Amino acid sequence: MSTASHNAEQSSGDPAKTTVLRTMAQVQLRSALREVRRQLKKMEDRWKKETEPLHQARVSARRSLVCLELFQPLFTEPRDAAWIAARLQELLKASGKARDLDVLLTSALHQKSGSSEKHVREWQKKRRECQPVLEEVARKLLKKGRLKERSRALISQLDTPSENFAAQESPEAWANQQIHHQIDRLLTQVPNSVTARTLHKFRLGTKQTRYAADCIGEMVDSPSAEMLSELLADVQKKLGHIQDAVVAQKQKEKSANRDSKKDGKKTRDKSTTANSSGERESLSQLINEAARWIRDDIVPHLQKIAATHQSTFAAEQQPVQAVHMPAEKQPVKTVAARRKKRTKKQKATAQ
Repeated sequence: MSTASHNAEQSSGDPAKTTVLRTMAQVQLRSALREVRRQLKKMEDRWKKETEPLHQARVSARRSLVCLELFQPLFTEPRDAAWIAARLQELLKASGKARDLDVLLTSALHQKSGSSEKHVREWQKKRRECQPVLEEVARKLLKKGRLKERSRALISQLDTPSENFAAQESPEAWANQQIHHQIDRLLTQVPNSVTARTLHKFRLGTKQTRYAADCIGEMVDSPSAEMLSELLADVQKKLGHIQDAVVAQKQKEKSANRDSKKDGKKTRDKSTTANSSGERESLSQLINEAARWIRDDIVPHLQKIAATHQSTFAAEQQPVQAVHMPAEKQPVKTVAARRKKRTKKQKATAQ
């Protein structure tokens, strides 16, 4: 063993425990990054018929970014992680407009939005125009197996202890620290002003915290991570509906204004103006109600989870059972089993 590796293991306490943590991190990273590649391939082939591959590509990209942040201190060399993070951020940025249009078109085609056929055709054209940019970003990731090679290189780094990481006594101690950090950070992101933009920003924060809780909950047995994930899934869903309505409202108004200019009219007819005004008022009411719900219900729940988690952990500071398992592959099986349980529970909830 090199001097650097020896020092890193000594600084992290029990080598067996840090090995388990690194093995679990490898499982999470491998799964998340593999899912990005899988969904990108599906997105390229099926985008005209299905919107879900793009959605899932974005979800897997966000989950991968969360993993990269959580495990950053474990990496021995930052270049591979930085390259992957930059490409995933590029994917999220390039696909944002396309995803908004997918949601808008799904709503319009199911006759939920009251949009005209003319506007639907206009949005379909815009969506087609987004696709070449998306495919170019996908090619950067998939060409010559670049993402796969970088993923393998990054995951292999976790075979060696990092000098940058002074581990706690066990994966449970690490998870305890991370859960507190995630809740504290989200509480600082609670919006002070009530606008669609501030709610959307908070929603992005809830996604990051929820995906971190999912990752942690798959690595260790953590009721706090499970409670946090369930709470934020509800927040994400409700704020997502509001964001979809905001995007739809903006697109409708843009289309209506464009129609008015083409027709040489300075103002829209009274019925169109009245409908638009009514929709804006209704949307404003939803935004205010959501802000009150976050302040009066969600924030106290987050604080309660943090307090309960701290007291429970202090009372039960016991080594995680997986640490003492002799077989090298057992931590992998533990993570896989927890992920399967979480996925099954989420599907049941969705139904």
